[in-house]
Amino acid sequence: MHADNQSDVTLKPRFGGAKHCVRRTRGRRPYSEGIHSVDPSVARAIDPSGTRTVTVSALRLYFVFLLALAALALSPAIANTQTRLDPFAENIVAIRARRIETISHGTIEDGVIVIRGGKITAVGADAKIPVGARVLQTDTVMPGIVGAYSQMGVSSGTGAVARSDPHLRVADELYPWDESYHRLLRSGVTTLALLPTGRGFPGQGAIVRTESDSAEHMLLTANGPLAIDFAPNTQTIDLIRTTLQGARPPAPAQSPAPETGAKPAAASEPEAGSENQIRGQRRRQPGAAPRQASTNAPPDVRRAPVTRAILGETSAIITCPDAASVLYILPLLQPYDTLKPSFVISTAETFQVTSALGAIKAGVILPAALTLEPLTRNRLNMPAIFAKAGAKIALRPFEDSPEGYATLRYQVAELVHYGLNRDIALRAITLSPAEMLGVSDRLGSIDVGRDASLLLLDADPLEPGSRVRTVLLEGRTVFEDTAR
Repeated sequence: MHADNQSDVTLKPRFGGAKHCVRRTRGRRPYSEGIHSVDPSVARAIDPSGTRTVTVSALRLYFVFLLALAALALSPAIANTQTRLDPFAENIVAIRARRIETISHGTIEDGVIVIRGGKITAVGADAKIPVGARVLQTDTVMPGIVGAYSQMGVSSGTGAVARSDPHLRVADELYPWDESYHRLLRSGVTTLALLPTGRGFPGQGAIVRTESDSAEHMLLTANGPLAIDFAPNTQTIDLIRTTLQGARPPAPAQSPAPETGAKPAAASEPEAGSENQIRGQRRRQPGAAPRQASTNAPPDVRRAPVTRAILGETSAIITCPDAASVLYILPLLQPYDTLKPSFVISTAETFQVTSALGAIKAGVILPAALTLEPLTRNRLNMPAIFAKAGAKIALRPFEDSPEGYATLRYQVAELVHYGLNRDIALRAITLSPAEMLGVSDRLGSIDVGRDASLLLLDADPLEPGSRVRTVLLEGRTVFEDTAR
């Protein structure tokens, strides 16, 4: 009867009965006893030796063990998937707005802005809102206002005495807890250029965020624009000329061409410690070319900021009190073609130099106010005049204070009403000052990759009744007006 194919499997009944029920079967047929059934192959998998009794409870434990192993293997993948899909872990914010003033490429109607990690990652009418993102809805969105020139919270300088102290920095005396900076957020100012005071070269400015808990976090650029305060007198003119000439980098040294037929001299360098080395300097061998000055010498601390400005690595903000100052300083700057100057002017008579500044496409920082032509009642829209001449304009309040910035948008709206182009006006408080300060790769426009420093308004930014409802600084909500 093929005894080798016969086997015994002992089953433990579930409810009462005999202690063990044994049934002999043939071949591969399953053993069964009521609701208890065990396949012989499963029994051999649990106990290959066949020496132990296989019960239904052991079988259940075997399958529970397999399920636990599968859960442990899948748990890291599930955890990673949940981390990647969690929008709050990545600080994702989406803004749905009726109008998006991008500044750099016009206005987007019914658009969406996606912010991830403080940066703009998507913008447009077809941008998709990520699942689970925090969604803000508003009427109009525009970039945060960039103040191109301010001296709020900066210590007073040397007055009328011209000095050359370009190594001094506003960043070294910055006090981030000044209440003036925090009040600027209500007006939509997210970035401010702080310039030192004093005649001549008073020092280096700093580009700062208007909200922070420390000086280090407040600083956007510690080595900011070089400040030059000009006056049309001999002392100031001579000081600026000599400082610029002294900081001008030397031209690259060119080796002289050898004479025709002359045999080049073989100049061998003496070894270190030889008798030809005296006081650390090696003697020049007979017939050797003169040794050139080392270009790796440490830079002069005082001259380094001026050198960076001359090379165009940082910008230069030049304050001119009148039209004569502009005409005097332009010839001094002419030899430095890589210098990037922007001129701060405030008097009405400077409209007489619009053609000179427009010809070189200079940056001009102007008060956002209508003025009167001297000795007349003729109204002048100086920002519109300079923009028409070809200059790049940036607008600042006539009063350098939080109260002045509180009315800046309304003053800009008045200039637009009297002839200033609307797109140029909005650009003059956002992207143009960012370009003059050298931070347009981060600020001033709503583009992918820019900092999410944005204003959420309840109407057009140049409407008199519009209000700033929310201010985002690099994706963080730093001001929110809950009054309706």
